[in-house]
Amino acid sequence: GTAPVVDPCGQAGGKYEQTPVGGDSVFFATNFSRMGDLGSEVLPPTRGPLPRWAAGSEAAVAWGMRFNHGGGYQYRLCPADAALTEECFQRTPLAFASTTHRALFADRVVELPATQVDSGPAEGWMRMPLPDRDPHPCDYEVPPGEHCSARCPGCGPPWYAADSACPANCAKAFPGLPSVASADPRLFPDPLGGADFHSFAIEDTLAVPSSLLPGEYVLGWRWDCELTSQVWSSCADITVV
Repeated sequence: GTAPVVDPCGQAGGKYEQTPVGGDSVFFATNFSRMGDLGSEVLPPTRGPLPRWAAGSEAAVAWGMRFNHGGGYQYRLCPADAALTEECFQRTPLAFASTTHRALFADRVVELPATQVDSGPAEGWMRMPLPDRDPHPCDYEVPPGEHCSARCPGCGPPWYAADSACPANCAKAFPGLPSVASADPRLFPDPLGGADFHSFAIEDTLAVPSSLLPGEYVLGWRWDCELTSQVWSSCADITVV
């Protein structure tokens, strides 16, 4: 399937402070953006020298997270002088050049196995290397005339912000699923033994297409979550030589 994307470079903290459905909507305003701003519209170009990638080479990239939502991710490119749309980024997906990840801690590096989708609509995407252990990972749309019982800011009147994505026990919302539909530790054990995921970043190696023309590009990272209606995105500036 497909998921709608608000902005391919992300939205600062989400749209509303009072609707932290699926997690806290926390964002502290800076000189560059305020809550609700779209990354493709407000983020200024990076000042100073940009990372330089040679066409046909390999490049190291890394990401970190505040909360683990499972799922998978992909890196893509869009020319910096083009409209930064989801369609533009989808035209240039970047292949992963390694069969492993590297967990970068302050005092050590741990190599992790990587699982990449090699066929079907999600071909080229990478599975999140850390299992989702959320005990309530499913969402459902509340029937007309009813409201979600989740107790979060904005989930009650007058907003009822969680009605279109109400968190629930999977078996209760979707009969036939197990009560906890997150990763089975027997099939997907935690390769870092439960290490605090705020203490490391995950590094990957990408293959830079040899067909890329020299110039400035925007690197996009898209993370589609598992069993929740969330897409997380961020962008960075690079130069291809």
